[in-house]
Amino acid sequence: MNYDEYSTVPTDEDREKKTKKYWKPFLRQLFVASGIWTPYLSVGLCLGTPTVYIAQMRREVNSTEAVSPEMSSWISSAFGYASIPGVFLLAYLTTRIGRKRTFNLVSINMLVVATSYYLSSTPMHIIITEILQGIPHACSVSTSIIALVEYTSPENRGLI
Repeated sequence: MNYDEYSTVPTDEDREKKTKKYWKPFLRQLFVASGIWTPYLSVGLCLGTPTVYIAQMRREVNSTEAVSPEMSSWISSAFGYASIPGVFLLAYLTTRIGRKRTFNLVSINMLVVATSYYLSSTPMHIIITEILQGIPHACSVSTSIIALVEYTSPENRGLI
């Protein structure tokens, strides 16, 4: 046993300093990651819009013919069909202008979509808005995951 070397016993103050050091970068990364989670929240809200809109339009007019079954089918499915070209557009934009700029364009498109949802008053407006929302939906699924992995540090990736 060598008595020339010694080790210190950690105190409560040392533990508090380690805890404070750890939480600050974690909270900063949580804040950055929340900006990346926002498209998923937006997509979830947009997926529920046709369900609420169709029932509200039918109740306001007091008739199920206010929104025909064919139109309600298109309102509900336009979102998914519009995502298909978004995948190809995403591949092109990512290689052409980079992931960060692509994510910024998707975010701007989502602001336009949110505004158009708010201003929509007819079933045709909702379909157009759903088509506009399909592109960011396809982009956010893959671009957000890539950006989230790039922004978080390796020791915090499993926590977020």
